[in-house]
Amino acid sequence: MKKTILYALTALVVLAGCSREEERLFDQSAAERAQAAITTAEDVLTGATNGWHMVYFANPEKKTSAHIQLNFAKNGQVSAAIASGKSVKRDTASMWEVVNDICPILTFNTYNNVMHTWADPGTNGLGYEGDYEFLILEATPDRVRLKGKKYGAYTVMYALKDGEDINTLSTASDKTLNDVFGNGNLLDYKDGDSVCTVFNDEGILRFAKQGQLFEIEDPYTPVTGMPDGLHLMTTMTGEKNTNRHFAFEEDGLLHAESAMLMSSKQYVYNYMKLKGLGWTLDMSNTLPTGIDATLEQVNEELCDLAGQTGNKRTAKILGLRLTYNEDYIFGEQVITYWLELKYTDKVVEYGHLYYEYKAEFNGEDITLTYVGAQETDDHQAENMLTSLPTLKTLFESLNGTYQFKPTTAINPSKGGTFEKENTVIHVTGTEK
Repeated sequence: MKKTILYALTALVVLAGCSREEERLFDQSAAERAQAAITTAEDVLTGATNGWHMVYFANPEKKTSAHIQLNFAKNGQVSAAIASGKSVKRDTASMWEVVNDICPILTFNTYNNVMHTWADPGTNGLGYEGDYEFLILEATPDRVRLKGKKYGAYTVMYALKDGEDINTLSTASDKTLNDVFGNGNLLDYKDGDSVCTVFNDEGILRFAKQGQLFEIEDPYTPVTGMPDGLHLMTTMTGEKNTNRHFAFEEDGLLHAESAMLMSSKQYVYNYMKLKGLGWTLDMSNTLPTGIDATLEQVNEELCDLAGQTGNKRTAKILGLRLTYNEDYIFGEQVITYWLELKYTDKVVEYGHLYYEYKAEFNGEDITLTYVGAQETDDHQAENMLTSLPTLKTLFESLNGTYQFKPTTAINPSKGGTFEKENTVIHVTGTEK
């Protein structure tokens, strides 16, 4: 009986608490609360002295993004501008409004040449499948978070600072995106203990298991550049959607609230394996100690082999290109690395002679060890070694451990360096 009384008293206390909370919650009517939210949003939108930089995504599943400048006036007019090549497309005569729905909605309620373009059907009847009406999820003097009413893409607006304009912002943002992902860069995305490999699929950022190609079911998000980093429409499934803006910090990496984008610890290996690209060791720049004399001797032998004399001795090594190759022998995976020899005889370029190297990876380090000529039916690579004995000396001189040092553009095909002891070999990219 005492337990029953205790339970009854507890229930009364809980109900009384709920009643007091309900009383505080509904001091205003629903209409009054809605109007207060609208007024707050209007004050924020019109309060940005220099206007807003809208980072616009048309659709959660499409690659279309844009940088738009918006200036909201208290009389209901809105000015919109978007960079288009070297010019700027503007609309200064349309109207805007914040209306009440499930939450405050920002709408452009007369035709705007910039904003309504995203919803126009286009020639295919679909167009960009983007929005011009947005749920206002958050509104502060510095940032406004929006969500497309029809298609659900997340968009963010940042208050413009003195001197900022949409043309400069768009140019700087495009440059950052190209610097980070130009020519197919691979990055690691790290959040706590979770690490995955990130691919930029022409505006769609795809997350894959670390060191693997992405699968169709893997998470993805539209992405665009920013002057100081990258902006993702959303992040990986299950993460807070506030972790969208990644900015460069002093360590050269891209940081968000709890996550970062960085060069992979196995970047050299991953890049060659996943992208199947090779590197050209441009030996006309800086050469390992002693290799310049070896290279000169090889070229002398090339000239002799071609029967060149006097001032016509022009044969030379053009480059040595390291290429990844994967094969399966009796079901077992076999990975080899080939150095492709290219040289000229007068003005004719020759190549496609392959010499195998063993490659071992440790983080950003790659250790190369010369193995020998590729075995073929015509034995061309072996014959070349017989004709030019110094070639083997040249190949063996490249034995050693090199470190790839990534810069802001972490892609070796954008240019970079290998270091061996105190020697630097310049690296430029060549597609396989």
